[in-house]
Amino acid sequence: MSKVKVSVSPYRLVFNERVFTSRGSLDDHTVYYVEIRDDEGRCGVGECAPLYGLSPEYGDGLYERLVKLAGEYEKHGDMDRMDFTNLSSAKFAFECAEMQFRRNSRVIYDTPYCRGEEGQPINGLVWMGEIEVMLRRAREKYDLGFRCLKFKIGSKDFNREMELLRAMRSEFGNTITMRVDANCAYSPDFYMNEVEPVLYSLGIHSIEQPVKVADEDGLRRCCAESRVDIALDESLIGTKSTDEMERMLDYIKPKYVILKPTLCGGIGGAESWIRAAKERGMGYWATSALESNIGLHAIAQWASTIGVSIPQGLGTGMIYSNNIDMGLRIEGEKIWMKSL
Repeated sequence: MSKVKVSVSPYRLVFNERVFTSRGSLDDHTVYYVEIRDDEGRCGVGECAPLYGLSPEYGDGLYERLVKLAGEYEKHGDMDRMDFTNLSSAKFAFECAEMQFRRNSRVIYDTPYCRGEEGQPINGLVWMGEIEVMLRRAREKYDLGFRCLKFKIGSKDFNREMELLRAMRSEFGNTITMRVDANCAYSPDFYMNEVEPVLYSLGIHSIEQPVKVADEDGLRRCCAESRVDIALDESLIGTKSTDEMERMLDYIKPKYVILKPTLCGGIGGAESWIRAAKERGMGYWATSALESNIGLHAIAQWASTIGVSIPQGLGTGMIYSNNIDMGLRIEGEKIWMKSL
């Protein structure tokens, strides 16, 4: 019987330019690669990429926890016997590494995308920044072929952000679909009285997480009253039971849920959210969460299995200066798996 060895390696990703998020600015992002290997040459690699301000496991001590999990896997090779409570990014890493290891291949699903026969439509993400910078980035995305653009809002001057959205609609008319992501920026009253009327007038497709996660009453009210469809994002973070998922969806009643395996319980957790959403007639799509191409490669493969035809959020592979080439290519508004 072959001997299994699991290693954990940190890797510091460097952004091409400073990235501004709802939780501050970032120049770099440290991730951890989990590699499962045996003495017969089989190998699989998964990525643990916790996010500052979002992932419960982010911070000192994570590397040691990953090493401990690696030792457990070496002993019994059974993820079901491992405790991944509030360790979504670690669970995702081990899931991906195990699937690759068992197949001895980076290809972990059999779909037209995974065979390189089809690309998947994705949205063009316009990062937070000064309004003029965001407008330039939006035009660049449009020129590259993107017809679904997603804007981060809620961190700059409200009136200026609304001016940006108006300028985009004026410049490109109905040739683009516009999404926005508020990252919990608003109170329910401000959203309904100030934000929603502007978004509705501009024909915005959807808004992600307009209200804080803890304010479920406010989220419920916004989902019931907003003429713009609301998607839950941060509300899905962490390890949740099926009962907890169902209770949240039944109470808040969003139109969509946004699936980030790194944040919402790994692939297994994301698939549980899908089952709960489908039972309630709710939509969903997948999004990466600042992983390197190692993680993005796996997420894009998984996303090709979940039956989504609208653009998904899988286009973050170009944001790092020292990313790892995994054969992912963006052509027009689609991501392709070109080589391995």
